Amino acid sequence: MAEKSIVLTRLKDFKAEEIAKAIGITKTSAKRWKKGKIIHYRYHSRLDEFLKLDEGTTENYTKEILTEQGRIKVCKGCGKTYIARFQRTKACGSICRQKIKPVFEYKLKIKPQLHKEFIDDLPKDETRDLIRSETIKFLNKGSKIEKLKPEIEYFSFDEMTWEKL
Repeated sequence: MAEKSIVLTRLKDFKAEEIAKAIGITKTSAKRWKKGKIIHYRYHSRLDEFLKLDEGTTENYTKEILTEQGRIKVCKGCGKTYIARFQRTKACGSICRQKIKPVFEYKLKIKPQLHKEFIDDLPKDETRDLIRSETIKFLNKGSKIEKLKPEIEYFSFDEMTWEKL
């Protein structure tokens, strides 16, 4: 808690423009730091030099803020401490996240395989004749084709005849 107050009091002694020029950041970042927001780790050494603090003071300051927010966590996958971006995170990365997730047993879905070999082996003309004959038999039984849209007839089955083999 002492380091938090030291860094904040030193930051408030300077104007945001002075801090921004000395460290090489924007004015908005300096204003955020003065309000007590987290300082990125790449600026710790520069800020220590500018504020004339001991090395590691700003680093400890950011760790205090992160612990108050509950963002310094221990990974449930590997046990390593890490800085969480959100409070709800439980793993440090994607590999540990996959370790934590429960493994589901998947059942293979067997698709019914249609036996089309007899059609595939036939030449095109014989296949067309076979399909025509089966549709004529289907319609002669009194069944109707319901899935086709009623459109202009290009041909009719009345003109066709089928010879039995």
